[in-house]
Amino acid sequence: MILNRLVISFVAGIGALGLLATAAAAQSGRCDSYARDYADSYANPTGNAVGGAVVGAVGGAILGGIIKGGRGAGAGAAIGGTAGALAGGAQGTREWQRRYDQAYDDCMAQQVRQQRPVLRERPVVRGAPEPWTDEWYDYCSARYRSFDPDTGYYRVQGGGRRFCR
Repeated sequence: MILNRLVISFVAGIGALGLLATAAAAQSGRCDSYARDYADSYANPTGNAVGGAVVGAVGGAILGGIIKGGRGAGAGAAIGGTAGALAGGAQGTREWQRRYDQAYDDCMAQQVRQQRPVLRERPVVRGAPEPWTDEWYDYCSARYRSFDPDTGYYRVQGGGRRFCR
């Protein structure tokens, strides 16, 4: 009897964790899709590779022509073009990744801000607007530069935190 209850409780707990993981994965998937679209729109790894190849080929042809006379221009262009394409592609990939990371982080942070707790502690307030009202947000934001609207706290000099009253 007790063993059955333990097994049922365990299975229910695993199921609840699975639901939470599914919700988090769905949010992560939406942000991943958004970030990929954003990075694809603003970063162009292919264009950077082509541009790098052109610049490398021209530079290689000039350098090959100088070093080996007119006969080295073709080999220099081939070597320079290859090196330029690789460098340009790597640069474009870094730019794409930077934009992806930025968009993904912004998306996830926005979701956290939108999921404010429904029930909040309501401390006794004297002389300030009622906590969690629009007037209170305005008051605390104007009064304390370190005010965090998600938690209602601001930082004090010693590194601690105080609730805005």
